[in-house]
Amino acid sequence: KCMQCKKSFSCASALTQHQVVHHGQRIFECVNCGDHFTCSSSLILHLKTHKGEKPFVCTQCTLTQHQVVHHGQRIFECVNCGDHFTRSSSLILHLKTHKGEKPFVC
Repeated sequence: KCMQCKKSFSCASALTQHQVVHHGQRIFECVNCGDHFTCSSSLILHLKTHKGEKPFVCTQCTLTQHQVVHHGQRIFECVNCGDHFTRSSSLILHLKTHKGEKPFVC
């Protein structure tokens, strides 16, 4: 039985899956540092950091997990003028210029 919503299940694995999906419980624990994760695949990737493994390697340089920002892949496009941005947050700020908004005051 789920202690949060009181829903009952016929087997423990169904209860575990319910708790992860519906309540975001982080049941997968790292034995090295105690961090918790909602799915086993996230824990497996995390465990590689303790071993010094870097599963995501940039094909253009030796740094990891940064191709979009570092190498300028601009995938967010402004529908008003066609400008492209590396981050959605940059596009959102840019869109304010088309509305005449000036979010940064000197």
